Amino acid sequence: MKSTATLASVLLVSLPLLSNAQITWVSGVGDDANPGTRTAPCKTFAGAITKTPAGGVINVLDPGGFGSVTVTKSITIDGDSAEGSILVSGTPGLTIAAGTTDVVTLRNLSFEGLGTGLTGIHILSAGTVHIENCEINGFTTSGIADGNSVSNAALFIKDVTIHGCTPSGISLAPSALGVVTTIQNANITGCADGIDVGTNATAVITKSTVSGNGSNGIQSFGLVELSGSTVTGNGGEGLKFAKPGQILSYRNNLVVGNTPDGKTSIAKPK
Repeated sequence: MKSTATLASVLLVSLPLLSNAQITWVSGVGDDANPGTRTAPCKTFAGAITKTPAGGVINVLDPGGFGSVTVTKSITIDGDSAEGSILVSGTPGLTIAAGTTDVVTLRNLSFEGLGTGLTGIHILSAGTVHIENCEINGFTTSGIADGNSVSNAALFIKDVTIHGCTPSGISLAPSALGVVTTIQNANITGCADGIDVGTNATAVITKSTVSGNGSNGIQSFGLVELSGSTVTGNGGEGLKFAKPGQILSYRNNLVVGNTPDGKTSIAKPK
């Protein structure tokens, strides 16, 4: 395993366009009274975000739980190899309430709701959100809930594992029109519904697995384009849509063993 110093060096080299003033750090032995530098890190993400300018990065020095946080500006929070975690009980894990052109990136993070946490990641507003290589477990008002109020916003979800969340692993219910979500290589298990897509939402789902959920696998009141994915072993319908919702399948999906499997609105060529 790389030492903390080596990890820090790699991170600094990988971010050549950022000055030291744009990078802050958190550590389990840090203090939120600190300036958030590598040698004087903060203890929580909430403490570090106040020291990080818009467009900056919060990095994690060592494994630990760094508390819930509300993001109000463009920022990247990166757990890197240090296993940065947000552990909550009875509250949301991370809330995004940023500006209409702000870009928020969450990468290499673990969210644990202990069966009582509300939403793992709750999006209220932002221009673009990237959620990459994250694990989300045990939340009671969805693992990821997108209620974005920004028109034509974008949400990118990639390499994410979600387990044990209700009422759904991913809930896409933006209040604004034109919000497009791209979901790639997601693994959603043990939730109530796997993915719920609301009337204002478009979801492009590829190379994902939605299995072993108690109710529906993928439910659409909006538009879903589904390809290269597996929907199996769900307690409700594998694919369920209600007009005006649609599920467009590219005929390369495995949908089997659900109760029942359901059907797509349109089957497209591969």
